[in-house]
Amino acid sequence: MSAEYNVSKELQCAQEGIIITATVSKKLTGAITGHFLIDLYTPILPIILPLLIDTMGLSYFLAGLIVTAFNVVSSITQPFVGLYSDKTGWRASVPLCVSIGSLGICLTVFTNNYLLLLVLVMGAAIGHALFHPSAMDLVYRLSPPTKRGMYNSIFTTSGSISYSIGPFIAGVLIEFAGLPSVVWMVIPGIIGAAWIYRNDLRYLDEKFLKSQLRS
Repeated sequence: MSAEYNVSKELQCAQEGIIITATVSKKLTGAITGHFLIDLYTPILPIILPLLIDTMGLSYFLAGLIVTAFNVVSSITQPFVGLYSDKTGWRASVPLCVSIGSLGICLTVFTNNYLLLLVLVMGAAIGHALFHPSAMDLVYRLSPPTKRGMYNSIFTTSGSISYSIGPFIAGVLIEFAGLPSVVWMVIPGIIGAAWIYRNDLRYLDEKFLKSQLRS
């Protein structure tokens, strides 16, 4: 039964045209890495809020509104992004989403303007919302049928791990170098986004070459 199941899955894989080349594997790794990176920044907001309350003189209502704005914008936007993607086939750029998410959160430590702070946070939330439907779809489409469960599990776990260590990293930076030092956390986001972008270009080149060979 197991052998028949594996043969069936291999045939399905061939029929769907899924071939795990080194380039495809790197694109999958890029989506998983992107999930790790973008979820690294989400839990930073609760860590820096007490310091923002102190430095900007915010009330608890205004401070709470910052986190609410992020969560509401991210949560409400995601279903519409998924719906639009299903209807049009459009997918957001994973490296662009990672860049927006990391910059939006990390730059909040430099502003003394509350409205600008909200804009940065909501911008990061949009990057967060655009990322998840697009990256999850990418992982599903590029994973071989026999390993879709595994790849989706790794994708989910990468975000959970980074969500748990993000506050720790931010806390260490603030403890030893103060609130502005949180901006250094943008470095892995930018470097990671550049690496993912390079892999995306190689993947597109490979697809173009295959299409030329077929024609």
